[in-house]
Amino acid sequence: MISGSEVPSVVIFRLQNMRPETVNLYLQILIEEHQGALREGAILSVSEYRVRVRRLPVEG
Repeated sequence: MISGSEVPSVVIFRLQNMRPETVNLYLQILIEEHQGALREGAILSVSEYRVRVRRLPVEG
């Protein structure tokens, strides 16, 4: 992978305001606060009030 990571991560934004400047602000905060999970492989679901982190692989 380009990032050098061996596993992928996904960030899903569920924001009411999806303007680029808003999404970029959330993304900066997510990278700082959840960099460990992002490096190890995770799905982050982001809303105005909550960030849900699920490590990959997701098991049923």
